Amino acid sequence: MSDYLEFFCGSCGEHLRVPGATAAHKSVQCPYCDWTGRLPHTAILGPGTTQQEKFAPAAEPAPPRFRVSAISSLENAFRIFGSNFLLFGIGFIGLAALDGIPSVVTAGGDEFEMNFHAGSLILTLIGIFISIGMTRAALHVARGGQADTDMLFSGAPYFFRVVVGSILFWFATILGLICFILPGLYVLTTYWSFSHFIIDQNCEIMESFLRARTYSVGNRFGTIRVALLSVIVTLLGMACFLVGLLVAIPVVSLIWTTAYLAMTGQSVNVSRPGPRPVATVAV
Repeated sequence: MSDYLEFFCGSCGEHLRVPGATAAHKSVQCPYCDWTGRLPHTAILGPGTTQQEKFAPAAEPAPPRFRVSAISSLENAFRIFGSNFLLFGIGFIGLAALDGIPSVVTAGGDEFEMNFHAGSLILTLIGIFISIGMTRAALHVARGGQADTDMLFSGAPYFFRVVVGSILFWFATILGLICFILPGLYVLTTYWSFSHFIIDQNCEIMESFLRARTYSVGNRFGTIRVALLSVIVTLLGMACFLVGLLVAIPVVSLIWTTAYLAMTGQSVNVSRPGPRPVATVAV
């Protein structure tokens, strides 16, 4: 048994860990994309593990050392949006349109009511699938990569876990809101990031909730500030009519991804459009 360091690959963003606390001064190689370089300064020291578990998902991490800033999350969301505004703009506006289709269809008359529930469920599942791809694209861009439309359809490995996790999350939230509101607010501010842990760190469902709870310590009021700022941005977008919403909807969605990155100690390093940066290789 030995200590290990957790970190994110500097190229593909996969969640990895290497054995040995002294590995911080050594070169490492990602088994997924063959990126080679030194461990980032955000690597987190974890409990003991075996060599065979070198790249296995880690246990619940130590209490976080990072805090969410609503203003910084907004600034970083604009940076990500500006790097590829067509992809994120069209993608998130499309997701908003999917949410609105059932209401428009059922307003057409009684003949549509029989298909409402099935159609609404299908559209919801499609929206979740695309939103996973959008989150992956946002995380990739935040780490200096260049996103493309193929990433929008890359959510299959995480789809089932995100759907089941969403059902558990919203059931607990609604139940908590019914029980004098405060328990529901606790669930919202504690577990909102579970899907990011599934998508970004390939966690299992319960592990994602454990990690979300761990990193929410000290960040619940920051999460409330992010939520209030999201409402303000949305209202400003509505005040500017269609043009404003084309910016507000994707930016608000990206705010939560940047808040997750801040909460887990990951910096946003958006690159300019062009070729991917050359990976750092140990001498």
